[in-house]
Amino acid sequence: MTLGDRLASLNRAQQSRAFKSIASAVVALLVIGLIVAYTVRVNAPVSTDSPSGPAAVEVEPSASDTPSAINEAATSRSARALDDVLAARSDPTGFAVVALAVGGVAIGAIWLGVGLTYLGILLICGLVLYPLVLMDRTRAIGLSGLGLAGLVMSFTVLLQGLRALFSGPGPVLAIAKNVLAEAVRMKISLVFIVMVMLLLAALPGVLNDDQPLRYRVQAFMSFGTGLSFWVIAILTILFSAATLTIEQRDKIIWQTMTKPVSAWAYVLGKWLGVVGLNAVLLTVCAAGIFGFVEYLRGQPAVGESVAYVADSTSLGVVAPDRLALEQRVLSARVAVHLDEPLKISSPDFQADVERYIENERMATPEFATDPGQRKEVEESLHKSYTDQFRAVAPGRNRRYEFKGLDRAREQNLPLIFRHRVNVGSNAPNIRVNVSFAYGPMIPIPEILGAGVYQTVQITPCVILGDGAVFRVSDAKFDEARKAVEEGTVQGNVYDTRDIVEEDGSLYLEVINGRLAMDRNTNQLLIVGNDATITFPPDGMEISYQAGGYRQNFMRGMALLWVKLAFLSMLTIAAATFLSFPVACTVSFGSFLAAEGSSYLLKSVEVFGWHTDDGAFQIFKFIAAMITIGVGELFSVYDRLDPIGSIIGGELISWSDALVSLVSLGAVTALLFVAASTIFRRRELAMYSGK
Repeated sequence: MTLGDRLASLNRAQQSRAFKSIASAVVALLVIGLIVAYTVRVNAPVSTDSPSGPAAVEVEPSASDTPSAINEAATSRSARALDDVLAARSDPTGFAVVALAVGGVAIGAIWLGVGLTYLGILLICGLVLYPLVLMDRTRAIGLSGLGLAGLVMSFTVLLQGLRALFSGPGPVLAIAKNVLAEAVRMKISLVFIVMVMLLLAALPGVLNDDQPLRYRVQAFMSFGTGLSFWVIAILTILFSAATLTIEQRDKIIWQTMTKPVSAWAYVLGKWLGVVGLNAVLLTVCAAGIFGFVEYLRGQPAVGESVAYVADSTSLGVVAPDRLALEQRVLSARVAVHLDEPLKISSPDFQADVERYIENERMATPEFATDPGQRKEVEESLHKSYTDQFRAVAPGRNRRYEFKGLDRAREQNLPLIFRHRVNVGSNAPNIRVNVSFAYGPMIPIPEILGAGVYQTVQITPCVILGDGAVFRVSDAKFDEARKAVEEGTVQGNVYDTRDIVEEDGSLYLEVINGRLAMDRNTNQLLIVGNDATITFPPDGMEISYQAGGYRQNFMRGMALLWVKLAFLSMLTIAAATFLSFPVACTVSFGSFLAAEGSSYLLKSVEVFGWHTDDGAFQIFKFIAAMITIGVGELFSVYDRLDPIGSIIGGELISWSDALVSLVSLGAVTALLFVAASTIFRRRELAMYSGK
């Protein structure tokens, strides 16, 4: 039997129903076995030669100390706060999701009749690329090649599955199926499809292994999601415009419209095909990003001997790099920022502006008589007031209020404080002593570097009578908490309910300096720093965990698909009456305006429409009004920022997702009605393509 005969026999075998059923059962059992084996392995006791952290220092009891009132529910939450971080080590969810996705693709390939073909391709790729993975110098190339093979095969299987799904009756599905075939056939689409696969597969190879783990994970998520979205968005514009205009130019549309096919069915079929292609591409990209993030998450962080096990260089049971990764990157946080003290439009601030102008006019009667000059005065005073509000002089203190922590108080969720202190030019050798008092807590001193972001877990927290502070990541936290609860040591256990008011407000006192005892008067004094400290607009943030990053990631990718669906309908609507280059220009301009609408609105505030001497300029006024109109038009789109939320570990709530879905869905529906109406009125037989 020749090689060709054997290959033909194997092909007939993989096409048979018996083979498909048996192979699917084998794949399912293999996936289940892998998940079970992984679960057993990660829940096994960790064996390491290095200690899990520094030895716990015994807390000396005192007979005169009295116990503090401890809320049992708060104590339970405090005890579980660190477990939430360490539990990620024994959580098999990420591996299970990846295994189920791979198994699903494999079963899909089997039922498409290419199971043995794909298995042979995988074996060849493995034999060629796996030796490269074993060598340090070529590991990045090997991993990229294996990743590219997996992504391409997954894309092919999902695309064929979608084409099978579009095989139902009716002109809409027939047109959508033809769009998918056209996407593979057209060079412009194929180039971008290959590009997104190559970029995603090559990203792991450019990560620097010497960086902290949290930076590597965040960098990969940033570039992975950002590049995937932008490449797919460009493909969406070009392909959506091409699939309509080329058919009109080459008169291919005559064969379709004479079936007959109504205008709305034709537009809907084209749009459905494009968004189906987007769904396949985003699914493959999301799976690749998710899988590699889970792989990185299981790597040792800085200060760990093995993943989730702190070595002797760490100051607690959890390495700071691991804590930052789990709490700030792979999370779904709700962040509360410091509110602006006075809005520029508030009556109190406007009254201050009037008083300032009146005082200045006593010396200069024509001061700020022009609207443009008055606006400059308002902006200057508001900036001065805000800067002063965020500044603390040496040896002084200032009180700030954070609102909106109701949910954190109700559910007693741990709080995290992120801050940055600016001192002069923020020279790298500058260190300042700053004390923070959270609610009823005594001031907690910190030594901060100028211009460097710091992250501190506020609650749960134990403060002993001598001022010693133990946070949940400290090795002595459990021992200190137990000593306070049993009354053997004087101190307090603080949880979120202890420091957040009933209205959801948290009062933070910032002291520019350190506290010291005056030996003569036995009173606390503030030993101030030499310079004033200031906080930038994003320099103070309190956040709490409100969900898991995996669900947040999936919601974010789904919202990216909604944005692409809107972009596709916008381009299709433009292509119904414009040529390919003009439709692309309109769509690209709208896309860039939508992505940067917040920047446009902010730029108008600086742009203005007056000269330096206050003269009104009509052209600048018209340009500003157009900019404001465009910015407001796309503000709903721009506020939907799933990429920023995924990278920053911020929660994408279901309510926000629903509001965005309804808003963009309504606009997409209006564009569909407009596109169908325009297309119905077109004289297609008169169109020459020029």
